[in-house]
Formats: sequence, C-alpha cells, structure tokens
Amino acid sequence: MLTTINTPLYSPGDTLVLTGSNSSSSSGGYYYYYEREDDLSDSVTVTQYYNYSTSFNTEYNEYFDYYSEDGVTVNYVSIGRNDYNFDSAGRQTSSSHENSWADDDGNSAYYAYDTTYTFVNSTSYEWDSSTTISTSDYVSSSGYTSSYTSTTTSEYSYSGQANGSWDFDQMRDITTTDNDGDGIIDETQYSLYTRNDSSNNNSYSDVSVTYDEDGNHTYSNINNSSSTYSSRGNSQSWSYVSSSDYDGDGIINYTSSSSYVYTYDNDWNMTSKSYNSLSKSDWDGDGSANSIYMVKEIGNGSAAKKVEYEWVDDYNSPATLTITKSFDYDGDGTYDSTSGRTMGYTASASYTNIGGHVATYDDTIMA
Repeated sequence: MLTTINTPLYSPGDTLVLTGSNSSSSSGGYYYYYEREDDLSDSVTVTQYYNYSTSFNTEYNEYFDYYSEDGVTVNYVSIGRNDYNFDSAGRQTSSSHENSWADDDGNSAYYAYDTTYTFVNSTSYEWDSSTTISTSDYVSSSGYTSSYTSTTTSEYSYSGQANGSWDFDQMRDITTTDNDGDGIIDETQYSLYTRNDSSNNNSYSDVSVTYDEDGNHTYSNINNSSSTYSSRGNSQSWSYVSSSDYDGDGIINYTSSSSYVYTYDNDWNMTSKSYNSLSKSDWDGDGSANSIYMVKEIGNGSAAKKVEYEWVDDYNSPATLTITKSFDYDGDGTYDSTSGRTMGYTASASYTNIGGHVATYDDTIMA
C-alpha cells in the first residue's frame, strides 16, 4: 500500500468497529460510513477523506475506502492520494496521483501517474508542453506479478485569446509503453487532438496511430465530430464519423457515422427530428464489409418512424438483409409497433466497400 500522511483505520482482515453516527469529523478531515440500519451483517463501506493546503503553492487530498461484505471483517482496502503544485502566479505546474488496493485474499495493486507542465512564457497560462509518467504493479495471492510503465509527452498550440490552459487548438501526444516491466518499449503511440470551438459551432478531431517495438504499424483510429446550435437555441445538429484499422495493414476494419438534426419551438417542445447512422465491419481484412447496419429515423414531435437495415454475410449461409420498421404513434418516445422481414440479398461492391487509409504517422503532425 502507498505511504500516506494520515493513518489508515483498517487493513485487510481487520475487524470492523462501527461506532458513532453515520458521519463524524476529525481534525484535518472527516470520515463516514454507511450501513444497513436493520442488519449489521450486510455489507458496509467506510470512507476517510482529508483535504489540505500546506501552503499557497501546494495542496493535497487523501482518501481511504474500506469494504466489508458481512459488516464484521474488512475484505478490501483502497487508498489514494492527489498532490497539486502551483507557482507564484497560481498556475498549476505539476500534479501526482497515487492509488493502491489490497484484499484479504492477498491480492494487491499500485497505480500512479505524475504530470509536469511548462508554459509558453513566465506570465502566460498557455501550456507549451507537459510530461506524464504512469506506472502500475499488480501482485496476486498466487505470486503472479505484472508491471506497466508509460510516458506521454505533449505539445500544445493556441490561437487568439485562450480562456485557460485547457483552451488549446491542438495537442500532440507521443506515448511510449513498457507492457511487461522489462525496461523495453513495446509500443509507441502518436496522437493528435484538434478542436475548434465557437458559440454556435464546435468541431473535434482525434487521430492516433500505434507502432510496435520493431516499428511496425499495428493500429490506427480517427474520430471526427461537429455540432451546430442556432443563435436562439431552437435547433441543433450533430455529426460523428469514426474509422479504425485494427492491425495497421491499411485496410479499415470498422467504420461508423451518425448525424441528427432536432428543432424546437419557443417552449422547447420538439417540432422535428432526423437521425441517420451507418456502420460497417470487415471481419476478414479484404476491404469489403461483412456486416452493415443502417438506421433512418424521422419525427415531428407527435409521431416518429424508424427503419433499420442489417446486412450480414457470414460465409456459412447466403448473405441476408433484414429490414425492420418501427412506429411511435403518439410521440411519447416509445415505439408502439415493430415489424420486419429478412431476405437473401447480394450487396454490390460499392455498397460493401469499406475504404482503406485511416491514419499514419504523418496524420499526427501538428498544423
């Protein structure tokens, strides 16, 4: 278990002592517990929590959770600590977070991550870069152990007047990971997050690619979303597109897209809605989808209709297309009737084409 300033009430296997009221405080913090009033044999959770500011530049909190299945013996203990450091201007320069747990069977784990920040100059709240180091260790009652370490370095870019450190336009991460604690980097991930916020329009994009220890491309993913709100707030639209290449071979294995448009009257009653979604999965990596699922939904506030199309080619039987129609006759959000039918259907290549390129290293370079 991690080392703390405050003393834990219990260790795994201790006898739980419940005294006092359901909530009591002590100097520098408080602890409280929950119990079933009518039966102390039921499970009990006890929590300690401490929150301190040791100076203008430092603050921390600690928490202790104890769990008992029968209200008598402590079966599980979790301890956490968070530290935050600030400079003379009140900017957060670093933080550290630790957590450990142990149970009365002899299993235990420890996890920590520490982050440091640098700023573009001595007065700005805009980040220039940050570094986060994460570690974890697990020990089972049978003697099995595992370790994990990752390091993420991030750089940021801003435009215009930022509202705070978090209000960046782009952030690029490079994360190296040692999955087994042998000191060798097993994979490196490059990620780029881009966002454009305004009062009525927002767009977000994140791209990530992963390479193994030999430099082989093993994974890619990209997500794009956008939303629009009318100036009076009586209409909104949203769209989302995602694609993944699970093995880095340049062929998309899964892609999905969805969008909706809602309109409202001045009393915020919905007057119309339109929703569309499409997803495709390629199970064998040949560039053609093996399953396709599509939804189209429309409504006017007093009624709605939804049509679902599901096409599957599972090799063991002829490809099928299932069409399901649902109706909401009174606009209460619950579909009152559903009917469907399934038929044999051979989809065209243009319909099953799932695409190729998702992302490579070059797609993670900051603009």
